[in-house]
Amino acid sequence: TPVPQSLASEISTLLARLSDDGAELRHRAFLVGLSGGRLDRSVLSENGQRFFTSEVQADYVGMLKSAGPLKSFVLARRFRRGGMVGRIYRGATARRRFVVSTFSLPDEKLEQFLILPLP
Repeated sequence: TPVPQSLASEISTLLARLSDDGAELRHRAFLVGLSGGRLDRSVLSENGQRFFTSEVQADYVGMLKSAGPLKSFVLARRFRRGGMVGRIYRGATARRRFVVSTFSLPDEKLEQFLILPLP
């Protein structure tokens, strides 16, 4: 018998979380730091550092501060692409839901950290 899609999705999410080696905690800390106006450049790759211009940082900080404290941040999917590890997180505050998309290099430096607000 086929496995219902929702069950298959839940199993995939659990397996991704079990094999994530603490990245979820590191990425959550990076997000919480951003919401407080602190950008930890030590966790960013060279490209990641170039992405976070003062304009991008101000945009992210403004959105996160207006959304309120982080209530949840959960890994939804983990995958490999181009030698990097991609992760998709679902996050929520009291006033906003969002998705965070990350790509990390083999040394775990963040090449990409995108916050996508949901309606």
